[in-house]
Amino acid sequence: MQIQVKVNTTAVGKYIKSVETRTRTGMPRLINNMARAIKSDIAYGIDYSVDINGKLFQPLKPSTIQSKRNQTRFKGERQQPVPYPRKPLFATGRMQNVILKEKATANSLKARLVLPQSRQQIGQYHNEGTGPYTITPKNKKVLGPLYTSRGKKYFAKQVHHPGLPKREWFGISTRATSALFRLQEQFFNRIFGVK
Repeated sequence: MQIQVKVNTTAVGKYIKSVETRTRTGMPRLINNMARAIKSDIAYGIDYSVDINGKLFQPLKPSTIQSKRNQTRFKGERQQPVPYPRKPLFATGRMQNVILKEKATANSLKARLVLPQSRQQIGQYHNEGTGPYTITPKNKKVLGPLYTSRGKKYFAKQVHHPGLPKREWFGISTRATSALFRLQEQFFNRIFGVK
């Protein structure tokens, strides 16, 4: 007595080819959706002052808050005050405007997120932190207006800055990682017909 088990290789081949085709054609969209999820998460982190590891940003110094209170930003045609002077990494709103510079395509399965050119250097300083440094004027004789922690305006020939604390805001956070996993799981469940 025997039982013979046979596999219909033609049917299996068609199924594998179908899965392969659906994966290849759907992969650019998956990658672009993942990039958009990371972009959205970066904006969330800045909104809620939380770094990519889930830790709160170090609060701003009182003198920085006073300085931001006296700054203005352009909104449309008009100047407006900075809306949240106590919020780290938020003055003009441009730090949140991460750009999907390169989208994934069938020929290139990668997406690239970048900061606006005007924020590249400052964004890196905030992300990595800096040691103490001295600020001197480039085109004028004095720096200013600067503000004390009580809001008093002053000018200076140079400022000895204590350095920027590390606020890791740019990257793939622990929050985003779980969202990316869900996107991948949903994608492959659709490919294999899992409900």
